[in-house]
Amino acid sequence: VESKKPSKIVNGFTAPPGEFPHQVSLRVYGQHICGGSIISDIHILTAAHCVMQNDQTMTVVPDMTVLTGTNDRLGLRSGQFHKVINIVYHEHYDPTNNWINDIAILTLANPIAFNRFQHPINLPSRDLPPNTRVMASGWGALTFDNPSLVPQILQKLDMIVISNMECSRAHSNKINPGQICVLKGQGAGVCVGDSGGPLTVNNEVHGIASWVVPCAEGFPDVFTRVHYYLRWIQQHTLQY
Repeated sequence: VESKKPSKIVNGFTAPPGEFPHQVSLRVYGQHICGGSIISDIHILTAAHCVMQNDQTMTVVPDMTVLTGTNDRLGLRSGQFHKVINIVYHEHYDPTNNWINDIAILTLANPIAFNRFQHPINLPSRDLPPNTRVMASGWGALTFDNPSLVPQILQKLDMIVISNMECSRAHSNKINPGQICVLKGQGAGVCVGDSGGPLTVNNEVHGIASWVVPCAEGFPDVFTRVHYYLRWIQQHTLQY
């Protein structure tokens, strides 16, 4: 498994402004590194590996900011930047074990003023069965031949949930109950800048982009299963 490859969307479609108002860009030193989802006026849901500066020492990245309210990765004409004052990642996150518990919550210094371009998405009301159609969104490589081709405008991709058993067979390793797999088919998928981004259906966030190997070649993409972590999320949004 290739280590810590943030995922990007390959062969998706451009998302118009306001279609994914929960979608945010996580930035370090002004550069987009990951996606995330607004879940309250001060909380952002993302992947643990997005906030890690070093997986060996488990140190978090310094000076992270969040861009909200825009589908433009550069935030040149729209969007708002927010300072992150607290980062909490799952205490049992383990990048050496299929990125198990790949989930984190960011707390912002100041509340987001909600409007039609930036507002929260609901947490899951139920777990998703296989064959459910879902939507992935993010900024990322348009082709897996050249990951440096990063689009400026948010991309979206329709995907289908598959069972963890089928996913385990495809990847030849165990998929944990806290993970959910989706498939699009060869030539499309989540690939090398947008881990942490959402997998959504019916205005609920069901997945956090975690890992993919190899990229967009017909293998299932693995997301953190948000429903599995509801208690953890509630506990840490109350705490911080």
